[in-house]
Amino acid sequence: SQTLNYSIAYANKGEVEMKDIVIMAVLAGDILDWKTLSDKTNGKLGDSAITWSKEQIPQLAGLQPNEEGLIDFSINVLPIEQINLNLSSKYQVESYAQFSIGNSEVKQNADTKSNTIISKVNSDLKLNEQVRYFNDDNIAVGSGPLPPKVGQTTSYKVYWQLTNNLHELNNLRIEAALPDYLEDGYPY
Repeated sequence: SQTLNYSIAYANKGEVEMKDIVIMAVLAGDILDWKTLSDKTNGKLGDSAITWSKEQIPQLAGLQPNEEGLIDFSINVLPIEQINLNLSSKYQVESYAQFSIGNSEVKQNADTKSNTIISKVNSDLKLNEQVRYFNDDNIAVGSGPLPPKVGQTTSYKVYWQLTNNLHELNNLRIEAALPDYLEDGYPY
């Protein structure tokens, strides 16, 4: 449910006016909530793309040399409950911007596409820990006097539970620092 924020900066670095500019942002990924698209310039929404022309941004009708502008928009990632975790999704969004100019012929080898940005969705990793003398069935898993008494040993059992919902985790390492006054009777 978090928001992806985008900014497209455009500028005429040439020496002549650019006319009838069309700018397009392509966002490919099956984890986007298109209903949450926020675009104050009201770009036209197409198949996984947003397009802006002079109808949405009047400045794109004619961009003078050294003139520039900015297009800001945002879109939310679907809530985890709405993402089909059984699909072979990469849990990412690939996005890029592209432009065309109406008053000049863009050559076939011309670079009109930006770099592709890959936004990966992080797994929702959670660690739940419990220090218990009794388990859920009220059976003692610890030993010694309860409440603890000075000069006598009381032991507890520590439970750690990891949960993860998206990506496979590799080389995971968890550490816990114990206070100096505790004695460790078991290896980690």
